[in-house]
Amino acid sequence: MGAEINTLLQPKGIQPIPPAFSQVPYDVVNQVYYANTLPSSVVSIPNGRIYGEPEHCSIIAPDNKLIWDISWSGEPTVGEHWFFKQERALQYKETAESIAILTIPWICHQNYYHWTLENLSRINLIRKSGMKVDKFIMHPRNLRFHYETLNRLGILDEQIIEVNQALHLKANQLIVPRLGMPPLLPPKWACEFVRKELFTSMEQNGKYNRIYISRGSAKHRKIKNEDEVSQFLNHLGFQKITLENYTLNEQIQLIASADIIVSPHGAGLANLIFAKPGTKIIELFNPSWAIPLYWVLSNWCNLDYYFYIGDPVGSPSFPVRSDMSIQLPQLKNVLELAGV
Repeated sequence: MGAEINTLLQPKGIQPIPPAFSQVPYDVVNQVYYANTLPSSVVSIPNGRIYGEPEHCSIIAPDNKLIWDISWSGEPTVGEHWFFKQERALQYKETAESIAILTIPWICHQNYYHWTLENLSRINLIRKSGMKVDKFIMHPRNLRFHYETLNRLGILDEQIIEVNQALHLKANQLIVPRLGMPPLLPPKWACEFVRKELFTSMEQNGKYNRIYISRGSAKHRKIKNEDEVSQFLNHLGFQKITLENYTLNEQIQLIASADIIVSPHGAGLANLIFAKPGTKIIELFNPSWAIPLYWVLSNWCNLDYYFYIGDPVGSPSFPVRSDMSIQLPQLKNVLELAGV
């Protein structure tokens, strides 16, 4: 994709800007962000092979060498890669078709943000390359959003090969799209592509102007005093919603119609790409996982972004999963700062 320079508006809140926000690679003086200048590419490998299962993926050249930088595995070095430990490594099937790779680590495949903005956006790279694709390889589709988004993109069931324990396939052309992006920092073109493909004009009449997105059904990053927070926001005209209870169409409709969105950090905020310009976003963080992902996305989508850092609850060994509690007077101050 072509290089593009963008100016980021500073995040707003009543607390100091989280350290992770200041670590985003942009020029401090001019506030010019360079994430979009990182190169994306599509690699075509004649007679290439894919060898994988849910937790691993190996791309293998015709000379039987592992292509390390476009394979992924949990091992830190090439020599430790799981591919070299498998007995079936030399046993494979062949196809005369062109096969595109849309596999990502399993934990990301199960996550709406990673699936939507880090995986589906790679289809744009393939389309722009002009390469012919007969089928796509991806992990098993076990969640509703897998089916809903692929349907919107026009990818048919018969075009999909799902990874299983026995997958080892040699293709006439193996096509591997690569995103040029830092982790959890989506480029602007990816947001624009997914919005264009998934959003339609029929989904512009929503129900609520003010919504609070709950993580009550999530396993982690919950708001421990959510009943109190929800009641407080309800008095200000906010409707509490749980995105998992809605279809993709309904989620798009809800986000596109909202003027103000309050939400804890979570994958569902990937839907902010469907918000109309000027929508006010108040993102709630636990103090151990305050990252700039949706601040950057809000900039790309011309949204008015605010943040609030709650109080930690417990001492989890995995900070990304920490729960939080919210101080209502401070939340009230953030809302007032946003003009609510």
